[in-house]
Amino acid sequence: MAEAARQEKEHFGIEKNRRPVAMGVGAAFQQMIILFVGIIIGFIARRLHILDDASCKAVTKVVMSITLPCFIVSSGFSADRSASGTEIFVYFLASLACYAAAYLIGSALSRLPLFPRSDRRLCSFMTTFGNTGFIGLPVIGALFGTEAVFYATVFNLPFNFLVFSIGIFLVSDESSIRNIKPRSFVNACLVASVAAIALYLTTFQVPAIVQTCFDTLGSATVPLAMLITGASLGKETPKDVFANSGLYLVSLAKVALVPAVSLAILSLVVQNPLLIKIGVLLMAMPVAANATLLCLQYGGNERLASRGVFLSTLLSVGTIPLLVYLIG
Repeated sequence: MAEAARQEKEHFGIEKNRRPVAMGVGAAFQQMIILFVGIIIGFIARRLHILDDASCKAVTKVVMSITLPCFIVSSGFSADRSASGTEIFVYFLASLACYAAAYLIGSALSRLPLFPRSDRRLCSFMTTFGNTGFIGLPVIGALFGTEAVFYATVFNLPFNFLVFSIGIFLVSDESSIRNIKPRSFVNACLVASVAAIALYLTTFQVPAIVQTCFDTLGSATVPLAMLITGASLGKETPKDVFANSGLYLVSLAKVALVPAVSLAILSLVVQNPLLIKIGVLLMAMPVAANATLLCLQYGGNERLASRGVFLSTLLSVGTIPLLVYLIG
C-alpha cells in the first residue's frame, strides 16, 4: 500500500514538487533577481560600448545555434520517464491551445486605440511568444530540477516552429513578408527539441562523456542570454520605456492574463500537476528576447519590441515569484 501510494505520488509529480515548494517564493524571487542582474550588466556593457550591434548578433547566433540546443538536448539525458507517451502528446496539444489563446488575447488588445495600425501584429507577437528559451528553461531547471527541462521542452516545441513562421509574419512589414523562406521554419532549437523527445521515447544510452559535453556547452546559455537581453535594451531611455501606456497593457497581459488563461486550459486536459505548473510558468515568461532581432531582420518596429522585452521582464521579477506561490 505504501509503495503504491509512493508510486502514485511520483506519477503525478507530488514527490518532485517538494523541492520547489521548499524553495518557496523567496527562492523564486532570488532566481529572477539573479537573471535580472545579468540583464543589467548587459545593459551597462552596451552603454560602455563593450557590446555593440555586431557583437550582440554574433553572441545571439551562438546561443540560438549552439548553447541553447545543447541545453535542450541535455534535458533528454536526465528526464524522468514517469509520464506516458499519451501524456506527452496531450501536453503538446495543450501547449498549442495555450499559444492560440495568447494570440487571441494579443489580437484583441491590439485593436484598442492605444496602438497604431502598423504595430497591431507586433502586439499579438508580444503576448504570444515569451522568453521561454533565454529565461523560461533556466527558471524551470532552477525551480524543478534538470529533469523538468525535458517537459518544458515538450511544451515549448510549438514555440520553436511558430515563432519562425507565424512569428515572422507578425513582426514583418508588408514588403518583408514576401522574403520569408521555408527554411526559416527549421532551426537548431527545433531539431534539438525533437532529439530530446527521441531520447525520452527510446532506451538508447548516450555515453557519459557525450552527456558532459552537452551539459557543459548548455550551461553557457543562461549568462550569455541575460547579457544579450540587457544589451538589446542599451539604446533605450527610461522615458521611452515607461511612457507608453499601451505597452504596460501588453506587458501585463503577457505576464498575468496569458498564464491565468493557460492555467484554465491546462487544468482541463492535463492531470499531472507538475506539467501544469511548468506550462503556466512558461506562458508567464516576459516577451521573447528574439522579438527585437526578428524586427530588425524583417522590418518591424524593433524599438517597440525592445521596450516590450524590458518592461515585461521587469514586471516578471515580481509576477513569476507570485505565480510560484499561487500555483505551488
